[in-house]
This record gives sequence, C-alpha cells and structure tokens, in this order.
Amino acid sequence: MYTFGMKSEVGNVRQVNEDAIYLQTAAGKPVIALVADGMGGHKAGDIASQIAIDTMRTELAGLAYDIDLLTVKRQLMAAIEKANRSILDYAKTSVDYHGMGTTVVGLILVEQGLVIGHIGDSRAYRFYHGQLEQLTQDHSLVEELLKKGQISLDEAERHPHKHILMRALGTERHISADLLAEVWDDSRAKEIFLLCTDGLTNAVDAAEIKAILSTDLSAQGQVDQLVAKALENGGDDNISVVIIHRN
Repeated sequence: MYTFGMKSEVGNVRQVNEDAIYLQTAAGKPVIALVADGMGGHKAGDIASQIAIDTMRTELAGLAYDIDLLTVKRQLMAAIEKANRSILDYAKTSVDYHGMGTTVVGLILVEQGLVIGHIGDSRAYRFYHGQLEQLTQDHSLVEELLKKGQISLDEAERHPHKHILMRALGTERHISADLLAEVWDDSRAKEIFLLCTDGLTNAVDAAEIKAILSTDLSAQGQVDQLVAKALENGGDDNISVVIIHRN
C-alpha cells in the first residue's frame, strides 16, 4: 500500500547537518514521518532537531493502525509539546545550548486517514493528478507579511528576512502547533506525500518539484532526484526529504 524514500544531506556550504528525520514503516503500524530543521544561527541546532525527533518517535510509538483520527491529533499534539519541553530542559544544562530550537513537521497515516502537525517552516505537500498541494503554512515573518498583503509572492521569494520564524520548538514554554486531520478519499489513488526542510523549498521551485514527482521513479528515486536538484541549484542549506507513495 505504501512505498517510501528518505534522505538528509548536509549540502554544499554547511559544515554540520542540523536537520533530523525519522520514518516508521513497520507492517501493521501507522506510517509516521518526522522532519525537523535545527534553527540556523543558534547554538546546537543539530541537538535540538534530534531531541525533537527522538522525543516524538518515543511518544508516538504505541499508536495502533486502526486508531481514530481525533486520538491521533491529540497524541501528535502531545508529542510536539513534549518535544518542546525536552528541548527547553536540555537548553538549561549548558550556556552553549541557550537559544537552541527547531522546526518540526509530522505526518501520520492510519487506516482512517492522515494527520499532520507542524511548527516552523518545514513543510508537507501532497501530489495528486499532476497538482502539488502545500498542506502546511509556514510560521514565518514572510508568510505573515504575505497574509497581510504587504508583500507579493515574488517579493517573498527574495525577501532578506525569509528565514525568520514566528514559531518554533524550544523558543517558549507554551507553543502553538497547527494540526490537520483528513479522512481518506476512496476516489483518490496514487497520492504522493512529501515532507521537507526549507533547504529543499528554497533551492527547488514548485515547478521543479512537480516535474520530479510526475516521473515514474520510485519514492527513493524521487527523493534522490530532489536532493540532487537542490545541490545543483546551490545547496547552501541542509536538505532533508521524505516521500511516501500511497498506492
């Protein structure tokens, strides 16, 4: 029913990969995909992203495939909140870790449907019938300016403060994540889900992503092509990609 691909790449410029990813694919269990991007310019971003992933995978490990979507939403939100507390607690252990933080986006596929939770600007997309749909909305300064009509889409693409986040894990004790739950549409077939950090979306535009997802490549083949394209287009940030084919 599902096939998978994943890759995390340091890129052409950075010395440390501050991204972290996780993919649960065990038979009879929910599919769980997690992608986190440690906050660039802050100390220990790589530690923050790994804490987020490790905490959430532990909190979500007991979910059953036949669980209802409301319970999945609650569990995913609880896992995000636990990850936030874990990062804040770890940051207290050393002055070197003060200010550490991370984005996170999580996708859980169960028998009834899907649930997505995110905070920050790592994204989830769905590709179906040639259309690429962004399922998450960035928690960024540029996104806020766009919503208020203060800048255009073209201006957003080259805005000097494009990387400033309005929300992230590890920044405050009480955080607000966005959640989306959706029952499966039986009329759909061959959906593709893409989770990624901004190292992909800042380097590869929507048209290039659509072109690669339109190919007959395997999920891993598409992941490899997307990462290669990001590197070809500069690769000045860490690049992490998870792809799930739902057949």
